[in-house]
Amino acid sequence: MGFDAHFYEKCKERITDYMNFSITANNSYMLIMMIRDLQGNKNDILNISPGFYHMVSRNSMQALFVDISKMFDKDSKNMSIVWLLNSIKNNLDLLDNRAITVNEFRHLNDNYAVNISFNSLSELVNHYDDSIVKSEQDIKSLTVLRNKFYAHLDKGAQNHLDSLFKKNSVNLVTIEKLLILNVNICNALYKYFNGSTFVPLDYNHNDLYRSIMCIEKYKELSEKYNDYM
Repeated sequence: MGFDAHFYEKCKERITDYMNFSITANNSYMLIMMIRDLQGNKNDILNISPGFYHMVSRNSMQALFVDISKMFDKDSKNMSIVWLLNSIKNNLDLLDNRAITVNEFRHLNDNYAVNISFNSLSELVNHYDDSIVKSEQDIKSLTVLRNKFYAHLDKGAQNHLDSLFKKNSVNLVTIEKLLILNVNICNALYKYFNGSTFVPLDYNHNDLYRSIMCIEKYKELSEKYNDYM
């Protein structure tokens, strides 16, 4: 059929939406990791308002599970990177099947990437299809937890939560692996459609640390004030 400018623009629009979605998921992950880090060396400050930080951590975890599982939901046409990859694969004749070099990150806190070259767009799509297949069990476990616990509490699972989490073990290492896979796919497709790499990894996400410093300063000044009483 030949190159289709309309299909190209629709894919370009969709991948931009996915990149913004990935930023939100990454922010949730970073917030969880920051709170865990602070529990190690600033736990006295967190204990000033333990309920607040517990709620933030729990809600961020819930949002992260839901967001990442959506991105890898092969049945979804709304926010699924799997759906977009399949759509591109099935309509390669409508796109320019050119060679492309992309950046891949190994971890979320990396400040450098590995260059990977593909001879064609179809080779790129197949590469990431294979990566998704290799993570299929993790994606399945994440989806089960989303459907039965994080998105809404399934009545059938309510009295068997220990069994649910044992059968579908998903930890933050798994989450990071899926999140970085999503980021790399988004970056690769963004590079193809926009000619540049847009990395949604925020290395300077220090809002929480700044808040903790303010609380520490307030606590220090309060103690000094009490000394004068």
